[in-house]
Amino acid sequence: MWRLTIPAAAEPFRIADRTKPLETVSGDGPSLRDWAAQTVPSTEEGWGERRGLDRLAALSLVTNQTEKRVLEWLGHHPLLSAGDLAVILRLASQLPPRLLGNLARCGLVESTGKALEDEVEPPRRYYLSELGLKLLAARDGVPPRRYARHGIVAASMSEKKKGGGRLGTLLRQLDHTVGVNRFFVRLIRDGATGRRLVRWLSASEAAQRFTYGEVTHWLRPDGAGDVHFQGRVRRFYLEWDRGTVRWPDMIEKFRSYAMCFAALRRRGTELHATPRVLVVTVSPQREDAIWRIVQASFDEVGVRPTPCLTSVNSLVQRVGPFGPAWRSLGASDRVPWLNRTALPTESDPSAGASAKAGPL
Repeated sequence: MWRLTIPAAAEPFRIADRTKPLETVSGDGPSLRDWAAQTVPSTEEGWGERRGLDRLAALSLVTNQTEKRVLEWLGHHPLLSAGDLAVILRLASQLPPRLLGNLARCGLVESTGKALEDEVEPPRRYYLSELGLKLLAARDGVPPRRYARHGIVAASMSEKKKGGGRLGTLLRQLDHTVGVNRFFVRLIRDGATGRRLVRWLSASEAAQRFTYGEVTHWLRPDGAGDVHFQGRVRRFYLEWDRGTVRWPDMIEKFRSYAMCFAALRRRGTELHATPRVLVVTVSPQREDAIWRIVQASFDEVGVRPTPCLTSVNSLVQRVGPFGPAWRSLGASDRVPWLNRTALPTESDPSAGASAKAGPL
């Protein structure tokens, strides 16, 4: 909850002197919001100092509800543009630049204008500053160092600090980061009655542990989401391949997926409840090579790669991620990934012997 009053930590209790008359409160002093407007411009940001706490309290007052939502989105999904935020928050296109300008003047966000390979005039892309992280940490009642070290928020911090390297990695891999962001923003934009993205998880949020063969493994997708479709919420994982990942690393990644889905099958998870894996790559040739890796990885654990679907970035951009852009195992035609025909079942003659053990 965001406070509309000064937190107790920023305004200590005052003990009245019993030898003096009780103090009276005058209405002639500055209002709380006037005090906040005067305090925010301070450059003294030390967390342990009274002024630092004052400034955080003031920032919680001068930022409106929509600006706070922008901070939360940038903390979880850095390097969004004003246009991206307009789609995500359902705002008029002229509003996000103004909101971001206010947040930048308060020192809560920073930005980069670096161009991607396919851009001539890149938009500015924004991320949380260290002060912005401190504000979110104060809201949640967590020390900022612990918030950065153990949380999933990325902010502009020294990489020597615990959690400080999270944003640095995203900035160094800018094309990859923005590619993932674009995919999810397009899902939000293209959402319609009967199909809509209801949750977007960053790579940090989507990472999960699972047990296979009495050994604990990690699944680390580039992102994950939940789509509401036909009265059911369906989870998917996204793998965004720019053609730069080495093949040994790609093999290891899909071995993790294969073991994860084998573990789900052993638990009796039904096919309709099994997450999908959406792999977007750069060319049909690379897509074919990825399918060979996927098939080999799943064969090792005796399950079919039924949950996996692949596509090419240029096609996804043209028809949209909900469109007929996706290949499933052994299929020559491309279909929407939510289409049931993209998911071979046990009764499918092409499913092969391994499918007879039961659905994932």
